[in-house]
Amino acid sequence: MQKTAFILIVLVALGGCAVKQASHDPADPLEGYNRGVFAVNDALDTVVVKPVAQGYGYLPAFLRNRIGSFFGNLGDVPNAVNNLLQGEIERAGSDVMRVVINTTFGLVGFFDVASFMQLEKHDEDFGQTLAVWGIGSGPYFVVPVLGPATVRDFVASAADFLMSPLSYLDFGVSQAALSAVEAVDARQRFIAREALVREISPDLYSAVRSFYLDNRRRQISNSDDAGDDGIYEDYDEN
Repeated sequence: MQKTAFILIVLVALGGCAVKQASHDPADPLEGYNRGVFAVNDALDTVVVKPVAQGYGYLPAFLRNRIGSFFGNLGDVPNAVNNLLQGEIERAGSDVMRVVINTTFGLVGFFDVASFMQLEKHDEDFGQTLAVWGIGSGPYFVVPVLGPATVRDFVASAADFLMSPLSYLDFGVSQAALSAVEAVDARQRFIAREALVREISPDLYSAVRSFYLDNRRRQISNSDDAGDDGIYEDYDEN
């Protein structure tokens, strides 16, 4: 099964190379390959992920908000670590306080009490930390199944996983189930925006790439911490 999926990805990627060889964005020298993988990802999303996310959307908004808040609380742990690694002591301290308050008074994070107390939520990851350390992003890179990234951020994602409390669960059903719910929750929140992008853009691939790279630059400059869901998050900010 895995071999078949890999062959399919390669075939579609080669087809993408034949259709689109010239990159219209210097951040995307791998455009032919990326378009092929993007097409496979989009098909997988259409057949599997999006329908599940749409079904998830029928859950009461209160329940979905509590689930989103729970995963947001888990995300504040790597936020704190990365802010500390970037030398942002005050922001790291705020992140730690968010985790403490939401884990206790917010019932393990199901309620975002910290935001009610005006403790700002940040959006940091190890890719941003590497950017602050002067590591260039490398080219835009569409990862099979996972979607948009850059070479730097794809490599950095391993560190982000190790920073997440989910990584310390015994690998098995519980960890996989929580990770799947987190992905579905994030996908559901993007459905309305995706529909708008498809409606106004003649080239979905280019639109997603531009959105991802622009949003990533804002995140690295800390100019838009709370303004995005973080679903598409840079190429040459250095």
